[in-house]
Amino acid sequence: MDRTIGNKPIMALLRTCRQVRNEASEMFYNLNTFAFDYLFQIRMFTRTLPVSHFESVRSISLQPGSVLTLISDFSAVHSLRVLPSLEEVRIRGHMDKINEEFLMSMPLRADGTRVEIIFDRR
Repeated sequence: MDRTIGNKPIMALLRTCRQVRNEASEMFYNLNTFAFDYLFQIRMFTRTLPVSHFESVRSISLQPGSVLTLISDFSAVHSLRVLPSLEEVRIRGHMDKINEEFLMSMPLRADGTRVEIIFDRR
C-alpha cells in the first residue's frame, strides 16, 4: 500500500511510466540522506540498489557504532566505495577525537575524492 499525502498516493505516479520513474528515482537518491544504524544495512542497501542509481546517492548518515566498525574493518569501506558520487557522511552522536580524525583521513570514495564528514553531536 502506498503512503499518502491527504488521500493521494505518493508513489503511484512512479508506477505509471518508466521515464517518470527513472527521472524521479534519480532525484530521490540524489536529494535524500540515507540513514543507517549498522554497517550491514549499508551493505544490504548497496546490494539491493540498482547499479544505475549508485551515482545518484550523495549523502548518508551513520550511528557512531557503525563508524567504529568501518574504522576497524577496512574491508567495510568497500560498502561506501561503490557509491562514486558520495559527497557527505553525517555521523549522528558522539565519537572520540582520535576516531573522528582517523575517519576524516580515510579515503571513502574509490576515486580518492574527499568526502565531507559532518559530526552531528546532538
